[in-house]
Amino acid sequence: MFILVFLSFLFSQSNGSFVDGVAAVVEEKIVLKSDLNQMANMVAIQQRIDPNKDFDKYLKLRVSVLGSMVDQKILLEMAEEDTTIEATEKEVDQALDQQIENILQQAGGKTSAEKMLGQSIKSFRSEFWFDMRDKIVSEKYQQKMLAKINVSKKDVYSFFETYRDSLSPFSTEAKIRHILIKPEPSIAIKKET
Repeated sequence: MFILVFLSFLFSQSNGSFVDGVAAVVEEKIVLKSDLNQMANMVAIQQRIDPNKDFDKYLKLRVSVLGSMVDQKILLEMAEEDTTIEATEKEVDQALDQQIENILQQAGGKTSAEKMLGQSIKSFRSEFWFDMRDKIVSEKYQQKMLAKINVSKKDVYSFFETYRDSLSPFSTEAKIRHILIKPEPSIAIKKET
């Protein structure tokens, strides 16, 4: 599949205002920069990453989120070829309600969540609904494909023997450290005993 990632923002030529841009293209589907920003902010809330305090960590998160979004678009392309997979409106609404509830809890309230998302919860819900539907369809397709896979112990050994040279070595040792702090009882506790 043809995947093209653009790294530049698109600006309006007349006044320099932000228009939006394409973060990635997968076949006929695109990932907009605004969608990437929204998803990265949502994941940052969930992982308690403050972009203002830890920008490097946030940038790594954005790269990871973009990869996940591209993977989801690829799965969605494949799932759309399978006409037996669909997401009902009820499934999407329930998943979206759960997602919003998680965001509110992890952000510490509606005001904080809206600030991190850069929009109201109502607006987020309407914009993210179709993305949630696509996510559910992709997950159902992935589950359907994984259900067909059956790996035996023999398969694992065979894989290991075949790719032994290309697998990174793993240590048979472990380092353990232990810090022991003995608590001292208070004078009041000593008097009681």
